[in-house]
This record gives sequence, C-alpha cells and structure tokens, in this order.
Amino acid sequence: MSVYTSVSQAQLDDFLLNYDVGKCLGYRGIEAGVENTNYFVSTRKGEFVLTLYEELTHQQLPFFLGLLDHLSAHQVATVTPVPRRDNSGFIGTLAGKPAALVERLPGTNVMDVTDKHCAIIGSTIARMHLAGQSYPGNSCRSGHRDEAFAQINNEKVFSQLSTDQQTLLRSELHYYAENTIDDMSKLPQGIIHADLFRDNCLFVQDEPPRLSGIIDFYYANRDALLYDLAIIANDWCFDKQGQLDMVKHQALLQAYHASRPLTDLEICHWSDMLRASALYFWVYRLLFNLFPRQGETVATKNAQEFQQKLEWHLQHLPEIQAVIDSLLEVV
Repeated sequence: MSVYTSVSQAQLDDFLLNYDVGKCLGYRGIEAGVENTNYFVSTRKGEFVLTLYEELTHQQLPFFLGLLDHLSAHQVATVTPVPRRDNSGFIGTLAGKPAALVERLPGTNVMDVTDKHCAIIGSTIARMHLAGQSYPGNSCRSGHRDEAFAQINNEKVFSQLSTDQQTLLRSELHYYAENTIDDMSKLPQGIIHADLFRDNCLFVQDEPPRLSGIIDFYYANRDALLYDLAIIANDWCFDKQGQLDMVKHQALLQAYHASRPLTDLEICHWSDMLRASALYFWVYRLLFNLFPRQGETVATKNAQEFQQKLEWHLQHLPEIQAVIDSLLEVV
C-alpha cells in the first residue's frame, strides 16, 4: 500500500464540506498505487475514492480531472469526478496536498485475464482514443518517456546495474534513439492512458465479464496511440511463464482494430512499440526501486519482469510482426 500522506478524521470532515457527498461514515487506505495517496471513503450519499496528489500540482490537475469528465460524457467506462459545491472545478486541498474525489466503481481487479477480458479492453481503449480527439486538452501534456531515459543514463544509476543490464539498456536506448523516434512521431497521436495495467481496470465478474471502468489516469498524456496498446499487450497478454499468449494478443488487436483501424505505419511498428513499452517500464521501475520516495507504506514494482519481457520481444521479433500482419488481414 502506498500512503505517503496521513489524513485525520477531522481533516477529512472539513474537506468533505466542499462536496455534496454527505457526512463521512468511514475511510481507509487503498492497497494499490505507487504515485499518489488514495483512500476509500464511505459517506451518507455513497462510496468514493479520495486521492491526494503527491507530485501533481493544482495547475496540472485540471487536465486529468477534465479528461475523466470528458470521457464519462462520451460513455467511455471510467470514473466520474465529483464537482465542488462552489462550481470551481473538482480540486481541493487536504493535508497541504491537492486532492479530489471520484465516484467508486463496482467490481474488482482481475489479474488472471482471459481473451474475453483482452477483447473488452481492446475495444474500450480504442473508443477512449477516439473520444480523446475532441478533448480540449488534446494538444497539451506531452509524454515523459525521454525524461526517464535521460535519468537512466546517469552514471549514478548505471553503476548499480549488472554488466548485462548495462549492455542491454545501452543497446535498446541506442536503437530507440537512432531507429524509431522519427517514424514514431508520425504515428497517429492523441490522449493515451499510459498506465493501463490490469490493476487499473475494474470488472464485474458476470459471464461474459463486464468492464466497470478504467481508473488512474494520472499518467495520461499526448503520445502515439499505439504506445497505449503496447502497454496493454505487455501486461495483459503475457502468461505466467513469461511468454506472449498469442490468443490474448489476437483478441486485443482484433477488438481494437475493429473500433479504430490501425494504420499501415502502426502495423509496421508494432514490434518496435512493444519493445519501447517494455524498455520504458523497466527503466521506470529501476529508477523507482533504486530511489524510492519516502512514505508511510510504499509499494514497489518488479523491474526484472520488464527486462524479461524486453528480452522475449528481442528473441521473437519476426513472430510478433507476422502475427499482427496476418491478424489484421482478416479483420
């Protein structure tokens, strides 16, 4: 659990007076997340999630809360932010940090996903990408991958890695810089979630499963739409043995392509984007684990998982590209 900022009952009661949610009946820290402090809050009017933002500022947050409101209005399954009583937006201040409330969705995280789950998230993220094109903030907030790559080049970081890790990182960073950046900038761009792991989706376990909503949009930015799909594939479509499950892979790609057809350039760069996604999350987790933020309780993530996924992609490049080529021919 990540709880960087503790909140007292009195502080929470004062904060809730600014929202039409009724009196607090109870609250507890959420056992998820590594960036922000989150609590479940029960009130007389319902169930909510309270987020205290540890890095984002009052000036940055309207992009994210406005995006949630925009997507909800376009029937994309996600959380709905709660407006303040004074109609000043969604954001308040709690324990000295920017804070906001969103409605709590039913359902749970599903870690053992099937091809049905992958198809659902594929079509949903495609519709999110389309809806995001009309968001007023669509031209703002560029991605932050290059910043993380710059940090990993710092000798302070590199000195703590094994020789094999250093070699792999240098090789992939060189490939990323020399062979893909120009073409990737020409890929269709728009608002992406940028962190759509299985623990950022809630499902109601009917048959077939039903997506309650996508959560945690606080990495959302403008980037290549294909990058979002690669992030999903690298988390949702790998099995417990560290192999890319081609049935799930197929379900994800076909469902996405049916709602937002992939371009020829996107199809050409699919394996490159899988590598770029694996590289980024390996780098990000290495940085987080080497230099953790201080907090009451801090969750860590397995960096080696994405090193292994990157290595898997490097060993199976022709097969990956052949799959997407053949799949999209028959959709």
